[in-house]
Amino acid sequence: MEPATDEGPPQFSRYLRTRERGAWTAVFHELHPEAWFVPTGSWRTLQASTDALPPLVASELRHRGLLISSSEQDDIALDATEAELARRLDRASVLYLVLVQGCNFACSYCPIPELGRETGNAMMSADTARAGVDMWERHIHDDDAPDAEYAAILYGGEPLLNEPALRAAVDRIENRQAAGTLPADRLSIMVCTNGVLIDRKLARFFADHNVSVAVGCDGPAEVHDAIRRDTDGNDTYAQVETAIRTLVEEGVTTFASASITPHNLSAIDHFSSFFAGLGVAKFGFNFLRGKLLFRLVPCEDLERYYEAATEGVLNNFDNFDGQHLEYQLERKHLALLERRYFPTDCNGYGNQLVIEPNGQIGNCPFIRGNMANVRDAPGDFRIREDPTVQHWRGRLPLYNSECAPCDAKSICGAGCAWNALELQGDPLALDDAMCLLTRKVFDRLIWSDRPTEAADDVW
Repeated sequence: MEPATDEGPPQFSRYLRTRERGAWTAVFHELHPEAWFVPTGSWRTLQASTDALPPLVASELRHRGLLISSSEQDDIALDATEAELARRLDRASVLYLVLVQGCNFACSYCPIPELGRETGNAMMSADTARAGVDMWERHIHDDDAPDAEYAAILYGGEPLLNEPALRAAVDRIENRQAAGTLPADRLSIMVCTNGVLIDRKLARFFADHNVSVAVGCDGPAEVHDAIRRDTDGNDTYAQVETAIRTLVEEGVTTFASASITPHNLSAIDHFSSFFAGLGVAKFGFNFLRGKLLFRLVPCEDLERYYEAATEGVLNNFDNFDGQHLEYQLERKHLALLERRYFPTDCNGYGNQLVIEPNGQIGNCPFIRGNMANVRDAPGDFRIREDPTVQHWRGRLPLYNSECAPCDAKSICGAGCAWNALELQGDPLALDDAMCLLTRKVFDRLIWSDRPTEAADDVW
């Protein structure tokens, strides 16, 4: 933040925001909130005029960018935030290799089987997997930086149905790291799987090659098996639990991905404890998205589902003593604590390459890619320059006029453009589920360090 100058009398920043609760008012900057708690009565007196602010108060407000001497300082703050966001969006930090569209599960809320029927459950060849890594390498070469982190995600369908392409991708990445053309210490490889094909041998392969694994698990057996069944209709929880424990025993960094369904809504408030018991490093909640959610949640119940799911996510955070095990809430919490403007909930805005089994390039694993083909795309192809990517950026809170009244935009990643397209026909439409979650998370976090009422005597 630029220091105050002598350009004019002090004035409050246009980004100054407040929230009152009881005897306290949280005062914060919209672009990088870190709440300063002021007794409400004192704040009402202070905000009446900037002319006679006590020196310590004025100094604190200036430090936080809330007391300025020129509107240009606010412009500088906005420009800096936009520049940092653009820098992150322009960096292709994620590679999705969709190794196969087919799956050995038949989860009713998942769009992958439909995509699989359209493509005939196409398998990615080893050559296409290697070409995808090579294209990603060219992207990374453009703008690698010491603080940049990268992730290659081996995805599906069920990626373990195509082990040759999986191994080819891992081998290509390791070869490029050894050659020094891909980062060695800031690049991770993750496999997203339903887990049932994992055995001891495969777990050891992942451990030997430092590959992390995210396993889909919707909770304990009674709620997991209500939805996550194989294509023959069989329960799968026992196999999934065995897979997770095998991975953990072999030293594989193991994550879990939990969809929030009507069957587990009443249990998700203790999922951090449940997954900690399985030994996973972290897990992430997933709200149901896309038109298929209506198979489980009638349209008239959608708002109630969003409300209940949001409360469950927040209660889980509270019940685990605010520890960071659930990934989505952790990212928002850390952004607030570190005064960083939160980038995105997904990476479909230029910082993600998605390669389909046939080599087609896209920016979202749930939308058929039509930008180019990785096997014959020109060497100067860059995902950040694609018109679809540039169009999608308009939905981000920093650029979206619909988000202007919201003071929680600093930790809002705008949710899912594919979900907005599916439910509202417009990828720029607001994602109602993530809007609700972000507002409630922000309110919970902004007050997490509120002083006790007895501390009022310090003022």
